[in-house]
Amino acid sequence: MPSLLAASDVLGTGWFAADAARVKPGKTVAVVGDGAVGLLAVLSARQMGARRIIAMSRHASRQELAREFGATDIVAERGEDGIARIKGSD
Repeated sequence: MPSLLAASDVLGTGWFAADAARVKPGKTVAVVGDGAVGLLAVLSARQMGARRIIAMSRHASRQELAREFGATDIVAERGEDGIARIKGSD
């Protein structure tokens, strides 16, 4: 039961994040963070049909999960460097 409770919390939050961002089929999405909510936002964006999903992550194991969940790109930089990397990779 505790696993289901944890999943219901982070899955719902990740889905709501993607929904609030108005993810639509064919769109590009950037997910900032690679914790449980961020990873489930990646999964939700894929389920909502995003064409390109950029996961901002600095952890190799979480980058691997993000790719399994649908991330097409990984960006490790943060702040202005992260913004420049995302804008430059169009």
